[in-house]
Amino acid sequence: DGATWLWHRLNTWQRVVAIGVLALCTAPWVYLVVAELSVIEALILLGLVPLVTGILPAAFGRWINLVWVIALLLLGAGGALVSDTFANGAAMLFMLVAGAIIVFFLWVIFCVHPPASVEKDKTDLLATPETQRAVQAALSHTDGVYAGDVGGEPLFTSLEDRACVIGPPGTGKTTFMVNQLLRWAETQRPFVCLDIKPEIEGLVREQLVELGYRIRVFNPTQTGHDRYNPFDDIEGPEGLGELAASLIPSEGAEHAVFNESARDLLDAMASHLKAQQRKKRKGQGATLPAVRSLLESANDPAALLGQLSNSPDKAVRGIARGLSMTGANERLMGSIIATFRSNLRFLRYPNISESVSTSDFSLKDLTTDRPVALFLQFEEAHRDTTKDLMSAMVAHLMRYLIIHTDRSPVLLLLDEIGNAPAVPGLIQKLNTIRSRKLPTWLYWQSLEQMQRYGAKAGEGANIILGACDLQMVFRLNDNASAEWVSQRIGTVDRLIKSRSVSEGTVTDSRSLREEPVIFSHELQQLKQSEVIGVYREHRWRGMAKPYHQLL
Repeated sequence: DGATWLWHRLNTWQRVVAIGVLALCTAPWVYLVVAELSVIEALILLGLVPLVTGILPAAFGRWINLVWVIALLLLGAGGALVSDTFANGAAMLFMLVAGAIIVFFLWVIFCVHPPASVEKDKTDLLATPETQRAVQAALSHTDGVYAGDVGGEPLFTSLEDRACVIGPPGTGKTTFMVNQLLRWAETQRPFVCLDIKPEIEGLVREQLVELGYRIRVFNPTQTGHDRYNPFDDIEGPEGLGELAASLIPSEGAEHAVFNESARDLLDAMASHLKAQQRKKRKGQGATLPAVRSLLESANDPAALLGQLSNSPDKAVRGIARGLSMTGANERLMGSIIATFRSNLRFLRYPNISESVSTSDFSLKDLTTDRPVALFLQFEEAHRDTTKDLMSAMVAHLMRYLIIHTDRSPVLLLLDEIGNAPAVPGLIQKLNTIRSRKLPTWLYWQSLEQMQRYGAKAGEGANIILGACDLQMVFRLNDNASAEWVSQRIGTVDRLIKSRSVSEGTVTDSRSLREEPVIFSHELQQLKQSEVIGVYREHRWRGMAKPYHQLL
């Protein structure tokens, strides 16, 4: 205890001097033991030295211990005086050295004061070997979806897991997603990718062709791509109602009458077109352009409702009668028609209208033996024009795959899903797809984008993340997201060691301080492709490797 206390009072050069002086003063003892005692006497003496120099003085405290050490040094030098082995000059030298040591120790004790200090345990609990082994064991589903690396080993979520990834542009999110696609493609199983850049399809096309994939690309704003009419894969009135709800989303309680009536009108018009096709066995049936043409062919709302009232479909006639009651109020009916036209405004653009006029593929292709890659390209440049169609397509696609489960697992990667309006029923779908062989990954830029799924502040993020088994964050740019994620990961009690000095007295103390496992500012300082992951009870620091490290 005394030696440790003294050692901490010295700086580096003082420690070097002390070690050298101690070595010189110890030399006479060692020499006497070796040269003048028998082997047995030497062993006895060497055995007693630790007891005399350490154990006994320790019982009397720090100061007695130091005095005892000084006394032993004097005895060592004095032994040289009575020994015939050393000349008087050598003995005198050792006496002088011993005196110097005494003066040195007294100077250190009374004049040298160690600085006050605070030392905190800085162990990264997100990257300890124990943490890494636990995460590797929990995410070892090699038939699942790649979820980054920990400790140099790849992680894989199961086919039942749903994941949420948060990362602003430029953090490595997209290159990681390409890596996920290529690893999944090695299993030759189908996948769907929401590609809004659009760039992902171009990066992986060559590899997919080599693996035998049939590639489908739906881009409503560009010519030359596959076309798709969502009505072709709707098998019941529930699916049609959900598509109508996606195309005409709710915008608050004050607009409920307009929105709900506009959805009923869309439902009735699409069902009427289908019924006419079945009756006449000709015509194009229900398509969004056909619905728009039907609306424009009527001279006024009354004429349109009259046509629907004579539909071969009984359900359509019922909807028409209900809307006719509303039609007595011309202003109300006019507002309903205006809402309808406003939400289908994107059909005015020729490329978009053509892209949904017929189908070059079916969602049934995702249930066949041949692997299919479906890319939904809703370009950011046309976001305001296609956002409602994008939301409707995602909801329609998820509904189809939830119903049709007699197939291989289908990976669903929804990049920049936060740029779309709230997908109808997304939370309910996430909570029901667990056993539907539909591993789903949602990619966001910030927590703020999730707010549209909640009514209160912060509620949207809680709902979305609560529906996902795995949450992963890249470097965060906004303070709100960083603080929220830091709180979600939790806290830890850190050991704090402190030393204080008062009038030559040094006091050491220890305490525990509760602090975040990772601070918000640390989340804003993550390296490129570095991620913090949360999977149930596990938290870790890992790397979301970009695709070019796989090739």
